[in-house]
Amino acid sequence: RFEVGGDWVQYQALSDQFVGNPISFITRIDPGYGLLNWIGANWFGGILFTNFAVAGIFVYGLQRFCWSLPNPALALVTAFPYLVLVVSQGYARQAAAIGLFLYLLSFSGAGSFSRYILLTCVSMTFHKTAIFVLPFSIFLTSKKSIIKIFVFMIITALISFIFHDLLFSSSINTIKIMVKNYFFDIKPDSSGAFPRLLLVGICS
Repeated sequence: RFEVGGDWVQYQALSDQFVGNPISFITRIDPGYGLLNWIGANWFGGILFTNFAVAGIFVYGLQRFCWSLPNPALALVTAFPYLVLVVSQGYARQAAAIGLFLYLLSFSGAGSFSRYILLTCVSMTFHKTAIFVLPFSIFLTSKKSIIKIFVFMIITALISFIFHDLLFSSSINTIKIMVKNYFFDIKPDSSGAFPRLLLVGICS
């Protein structure tokens, strides 16, 4: 995408901040998304490389998820009007995290539990709210063994401890800012709301 989405200016400005900075600069934001920005800003492509990489993650995850369902075409048509047109085109970090989560939903069986934990941690590097899908990993195993539940609890506790400041302290300030911006300072307006709802209605 190019000059698409309400946050385009902010994403472009963020990408520009990485020019000439060391790789450690990625820790100032979600590190997975930061790494893509650092590569784009200092190697090639700029924000277009970042968007291309994020789009690849999202499309691959969506494709794997749709193809795992009984009717892939119906799933894709249903996802297109909002998930594809609005979310993936407007919210880059969230799109990457959603793509990874959709990929997680596409598999089950041997090794699913550990793979789910690993990829959820990766998706958290794009958007920290991905931690909230971590508890669902317990449903991937039909044998709710004590060992797996124990390991799951330990991993969850460690992640919560490690990311405490990122997930809770800073998130409180972020939530306050978002509530102020979206509910008090800005009058809701979307000229594209009707056509998007129309597409959703047709697909439904």
